[in-house]
Formats: sequence, C-alpha cells, structure tokens
Amino acid sequence: MNDHPDPTGNALERGRGRARARRGWASVGTVSVKPYRPAVDTDTAWLAGLFEGEGSLLRNGKRQNDGWYLSLTMSDEDVVRHAHQVAGVGNVFMCNRARPGWKDMWRLSVNRRNDIRALVLRLLPYLGERRSATAREFLAWWETKPRLSGSGGRCGSRSLTASASGSG
Repeated sequence: MNDHPDPTGNALERGRGRARARRGWASVGTVSVKPYRPAVDTDTAWLAGLFEGEGSLLRNGKRQNDGWYLSLTMSDEDVVRHAHQVAGVGNVFMCNRARPGWKDMWRLSVNRRNDIRALVLRLLPYLGERRSATAREFLAWWETKPRLSGSGGRCGSRSLTASASGSG
C-alpha cells in the first residue's frame, strides 16, 4: 500500500508532530509533551522590568522614624496607569513640566508601608541584584515597625497592636 511505512501508524499525527516540534513540543511516542517552564505572572514580571528601569524605592529621610515610598515616573500616561492597574496599590498623578518644552510627567506613588510591602513581595522574584538589595533593606525595616490594627485606612481610629491590650 505505502512504500514508506509510518512508524507511528498515523501519517496525520506524524505531520502534527513536526508542527508541534517547531512550537517547542517534544514527541514521546504518540503523546506530545510541552517542556516544563515555571509559571510566570507576566503582568508582575512586566511591572518589575518597568520598575527596574523607571522606578525608585527610597527612604523619606535618614531618621529612624521616617518611612519609605515607592514611585515610578515617566512621560507615558497610559503606561503609568497600566502599571497602577497591575500593582493594585498607590495613586497616579501628573507632575508639571520641569522646564518649558519638556513633556508632563506621570507618577505612580505608593506611600503606605503595607502596600509597599505587598508590592515589593510580588516584584522581588523578578528584580535584579541592586533593586533586590534595596527591597530586602525595606523588608528588614518593615519587620522592625509596630503593626497597625484594623485596615490601616486614613479614616477612623487606629491603634498600635502592641498597645491594644486591655483598651481599645
């Protein structure tokens, strides 16, 4: 019938196998197996890359009681707004032109320490050596600070967890 026998017994599967091999699949008998790749949150990886290039994680001052802030500043409003959407924390606002003829700048600013911590923990696996060191420095600082009870929102009363024993 056929001058060239098909080792798999199915010419159609053999044709698909070549197409799948071109897309990174490997054939094991008649079963195609996609090579293992660790799961990557592409949005978080994108945000980490943007933060590496355009972002800052800085202390507000040298005194021990001063806090930290995270910011990302650039002239592309749509990119900054998308970064805000991916981050899920912080605020976006426009900074006026520094000089005549320059573009307006847009800034994503995260100032609440718990929001910064949540975002830093998400970005940390994707950050380079220098930014990772700063992120670890922030996390070490965060561990030394007293925790606020409740939601930590701007409205209502907040009490320190350490001093909340007995009275509220």
